[in-house]
Amino acid sequence: ARKIIRNELDIGKKPVLGMVGRYDPQKNHKGLIEALGVVKKEGYNFDLILVGRDLNRDNKILLKAIREHDLFEEVHLLDQRNDIPSVMNALDIHVLSSSYGEGFPNVIAEAMACGTPCIATDIGDSKIIVNEYGSIVEPNNTKELSSAIMSNLDLMKNETVWNNLVLSSRRHITENFSIENMVASYRNVWEGKHHHDS
Repeated sequence: ARKIIRNELDIGKKPVLGMVGRYDPQKNHKGLIEALGVVKKEGYNFDLILVGRDLNRDNKILLKAIREHDLFEEVHLLDQRNDIPSVMNALDIHVLSSSYGEGFPNVIAEAMACGTPCIATDIGDSKIIVNEYGSIVEPNNTKELSSAIMSNLDLMKNETVWNNLVLSSRRHITENFSIENMVASYRNVWEGKHHHDS
């Protein structure tokens, strides 16, 4: 799946960052583009995949931001797709740059379940999901987001360390947030309650 997507987008050996989520002020795509502008100026190579509704060439506001930060070559706008797990597998790092309004951001758990470490803003349950297997930054802070991205790109250069992170982020999700586990813990609570009633 990883190869197919990367071939489709003609991405070579560069690290691939991505965000899955419709275009919405809440997701703060603009902040992400701004942070990546800084990362590029610092001399880092990468590609960015944006997937979700309205993430396409008709989005004038987004295109303007991409041009302003000189990221026209790096950014791939994929609009809505129905092969999100494949896209997740094509990413090296998933970034959720939301500025507000996330409860339990499923997209982080989905990325990590695919072995894609995450950088996320400290909103809703992000911190609990990411735990120590990624980076949590404060919302709307370009400097913090760009530093987190750069330190993750640096970390990727050490294959052993990075592979370890990939495996442990996946394990963290399957052990703590898999559907089976969630259902089991709900069932325990429910049965516990039920038991007292009878």
